[in-house]
Amino acid sequence: IIQNAELGIESCRHLIALINDILDISKIEEGKVDLQIEKIALSSMFDTIYSTMNHMVEQKKLKLDIICGEPALNVLADRKRLDQILYNIVGNAIKFTDKGTITISYNQKDENTAQIEVIDTGCGIASDEIHKVFNRFEQAGTKAKQTKGTGLGMAISKKLVEMMGGEIEVKSELNKGTGFYFPLPKSKI
Repeated sequence: IIQNAELGIESCRHLIALINDILDISKIEEGKVDLQIEKIALSSMFDTIYSTMNHMVEQKKLKLDIICGEPALNVLADRKRLDQILYNIVGNAIKFTDKGTITISYNQKDENTAQIEVIDTGCGIASDEIHKVFNRFEQAGTKAKQTKGTGLGMAISKKLVEMMGGEIEVKSELNKGTGFYFPLPKSKI
């Protein structure tokens, strides 16, 4: 009975996530998302990501590294949406990594820009599949490596990064891991 209840709860969570993702992508595409741009301390945000996601990493016996290139680096972004982007990317890194490390880092890219990176040692993506990463309702890779999900997280992340003035880039090599990279404007204050 307990196992069936846990399965039911997990199914409900999956359904709620699917509905929320569909609503998010619809609002974004209709131009109905208003960003609340504010100064964000990346070190604090990355600490929060670490504390909330490290338990999933530990369950898979992986390692989560946080590298702060410049501890006092602040960006201009929508906190809720930047959080959503990072959770989507790091969540995918955890899902598609069976052994090794997930590294989340940031550094100053140039005078006006910070660069955020999420790199994993997971299964990677074949070069002929990489174009699918940001497609709606699609997951790249073999069926064996595709896990439950909506296939919307990366499409949402891409659109949100673009709304904040950046462009997300993915680099991957099959069986060697994947990296996601995106810039955000630095706060001058």
